[in-house]
Amino acid sequence: MRAMLFDQAGRAVPGLSARADTDMRTTVDGGVEADADTLVERVIGCIDALLALAGPRAAQIVAVAGASLVGNVLGVGADGQAITPLYTWADTRSAGIAAELRAELDEAVVHDRTGCLLRGSYLPAQLRWLYRATPDVARRVHRWMSIAEYLQLRLFGAAHVSYSVASWSGLLDRRLLLWDPELLALAGAGDDSMVSGRWRRRGQ
Repeated sequence: MRAMLFDQAGRAVPGLSARADTDMRTTVDGGVEADADTLVERVIGCIDALLALAGPRAAQIVAVAGASLVGNVLGVGADGQAITPLYTWADTRSAGIAAELRAELDEAVVHDRTGCLLRGSYLPAQLRWLYRATPDVARRVHRWMSIAEYLQLRLFGAAHVSYSVASWSGLLDRRLLLWDPELLALAGAGDDSMVSGRWRRRGQ
């Protein structure tokens, strides 16, 4: 991961960037995951390092933008804390579940509706696998969200998902711009209250 400073023409300012490693854990059964809180702390560390490098220029920053690792999901409790690892698009443990979904659904219809195929890299298969493989943990999840939303939640106390990130999930009806109820039900998430749209920590 990295943080960078750009000028008004969108050009990277030489020497004003900070980087940190992203540690991904792999498992023999195809898992590719990370600790969400560690990632957030490293993002914050990059921002702090960049601002220190920028010195007086930091006061001239007029806009902030971000891009995140798309195709990922983690479960968050009602208190806003991560209770699962961050699962990435590269995790193949839900491949068998994706095959089940292809047998249950008309994949061409789903693809037309969501823009995504029924594959293990998307949330319909990943969430169904999580509810089967880790039922006790999955049932405690208040919201499923991406690392981008979790970063917002940690920094600002509220999470908002963009249509861009939502479109990578495989759960978004691209015409209605709403979460797909059939796929949510098949994934095991129940309804759209389980997938982050706008959310604040309890009590806020």
